[in-house]
Amino acid sequence: MPRLESEIIKEINYVESSLSPENLFCDGERSRTEARKIERRLTKQYNNLIKELGRYPSNEELYATR
Repeated sequence: MPRLESEIIKEINYVESSLSPENLFCDGERSRTEARKIERRLTKQYNNLIKELGRYPSNEELYATR
């Protein structure tokens, strides 16, 4: 059963915020290697979500879920 667009957009929003440098590096607590590994996983997740949604969400859609 397909998910609602709003659910997918909410998850895209979460992944985007997780990809910010301060979150990737846990404010300096993570090594560069560990952060890059997490970044690759999150980028793959982001791409899969965009594919599931079938398009890139608009800024209005992204900001509406915050």
